[in-house]
Amino acid sequence: MASAAWRSSRGWPPVDEAAILVAVSLVAVAAATGLIASWWWRPGHPAVSVVRFDAAQGIVLFTSTECSKCRRARQVAEQTGAPIREITYELEPGTFTAAGVEAVPLTIVIGRDGGVVAQFSGVPTRRALKRAVSASGAAP
Repeated sequence: MASAAWRSSRGWPPVDEAAILVAVSLVAVAAATGLIASWWWRPGHPAVSVVRFDAAQGIVLFTSTECSKCRRARQVAEQTGAPIREITYELEPGTFTAAGVEAVPLTIVIGRDGGVVAQFSGVPTRRALKRAVSASGAAP
């Protein structure tokens, strides 16, 4: 039967295998927590300027043709029933530049006064987008 402790050739004190297992587990949990935290609390997209293009009340969706998350964002936006203006990078790159859009999908909810009510980087949740649309007055 193997000994639960071993002594190094340098004369260091014995090390318990359970202590090593606990230490390795703690390091693994700390690394996983860091990865999750960096994903969860990632910074959002910088505010965009909607003044430079015609943005009516409703949803403005910045997308790209090869973006799978953009398709999901469009589906979520369509479920709100609000008017949607989709701006695709491949068709309107100048609008992306003028608005300061850096990543897609980017969903912006415009209010009655033409101001930004909410901005979502990535695929918004249906609940959050519906709340923003209701706050904007664009809900049917």
